[in-house]
Amino acid sequence: MSWAWRLTLVTLVAALASIVLLGYVVWAAIGGQAGWEIIQAEFSTDEEAVEHARRATELRGDDPAMHLWLGATLAGAGETEEAIGAYRQAARLDPQAVEPHLRMARLHLREEELAPAEEAIERALEIDSESASAHVLHGRLLAERDEPEAAAEAYRRALKLGGDQQEICYPLGRALEDAGDREGAIRAYRRGADSCDSRCRERLAELQHEREASAGGEAGTREDEEWTEEREWEDDEVETIGPGFGVAMVGFWLLYMIFIFGVMALTWGGWVVAGLAIYDCAQRAFDGPRTRALWCVLLFIVHWIGAIIYYFAIYRPDDPPHIGREQTA
Repeated sequence: MSWAWRLTLVTLVAALASIVLLGYVVWAAIGGQAGWEIIQAEFSTDEEAVEHARRATELRGDDPAMHLWLGATLAGAGETEEAIGAYRQAARLDPQAVEPHLRMARLHLREEELAPAEEAIERALEIDSESASAHVLHGRLLAERDEPEAAAEAYRRALKLGGDQQEICYPLGRALEDAGDREGAIRAYRRGADSCDSRCRERLAELQHEREASAGGEAGTREDEEWTEEREWEDDEVETIGPGFGVAMVGFWLLYMIFIFGVMALTWGGWVVAGLAIYDCAQRAFDGPRTRALWCVLLFIVHWIGAIIYYFAIYRPDDPPHIGREQTA
């Protein structure tokens, strides 16, 4: 067996092994058949997504994450009871997980079922007393029960634990207003407005308007004016794009386009040099027609890499490549 034949075989085997390995990695990453059901669910209607989610959960019934995903799919389709059942199964499979109880509490609060919501929140806090999300839900529960002071305390606790200000500051401000702490509510709304919460900004504007109206049209306090000026200055800074930023963006897009065109040029150049090498190979005299065919296959598969190998191994500019009729026959 000639060395060209061996090189072609090695190249084909390496390419086949790479394809098989890539397919295995992709299949493992998507979770096998269950992962395929998940992908199909992402591009389906609610009813079809629920069916895909159920099939995926049947395939991997011991995975709590699959039951969480099934619950979320059912909740999105309006199947609240089944969604809660899926979350309960996830909690049974992983007793120390907080997320199933948080999701159950959200669904119960959405349905205004306060008793089961309280049970789910208490269980979440038992598992992780430092969960900011659990304290936020506790605040929502207390607000629904008309306990604004306790709700405000739960929201403050969530903020101390690093909860999302955009999620917490507005309900905290409403709870403080209901508790009669107007100044505390204003501070909470300001904090939320600093986090770009439009609800807090709107409520601050309403409160300032009420204050001006009660003061006979006079401007608000000096503290409100300073806060407003500070926010306006920060907004101007955010909206202004300096020349350095523009130069950086132009440079980035220039490098990006150079990279894209470089890849395109390399790809098309590879086809060109491979075509020239195949043309030369088709007319060059070899020990047998099989060797010529194998070289042509190799050049077609590996493009410019094969052309470089062919150039150094076979091509000779002072050796006429054309073969006679008797060799072609």
